[in-house]
Amino acid sequence: MQNVLRSVVYVSRSVKPMSLDELGKLLQHARAANLALGISGVLLHHDGLFLQLIEGEPKVIESLLCKLTADRRHEGLLILVDSLQVRPRMFPNWKMGFYHLSSIEQVLGPG
Repeated sequence: MQNVLRSVVYVSRSVKPMSLDELGKLLQHARAANLALGISGVLLHHDGLFLQLIEGEPKVIESLLCKLTADRRHEGLLILVDSLQVRPRMFPNWKMGFYHLSSIEQVLGPG
């Protein structure tokens, strides 16, 4: 039988602009922590806005949400989706996938 997973999608806003180097350090730390905690997910960033999906054991996700809420590097954390289900992970091999949408726009050009 599969474990119960908690999946949370939230948005927040950085309190100050972040360079690609700062984002890289944040991502490196998040990946290491998520690997240790059994959390998977993906983080999107664009112009100081974050959208993140995290999934893992319910107690672990609750603890991470408490840390994220207290993190002073961002503000306005708003939970969009919070679900508890028995299902396979959506991102089983992603300790924290990352997309910097401004960079994607530069590659793709305007719509």
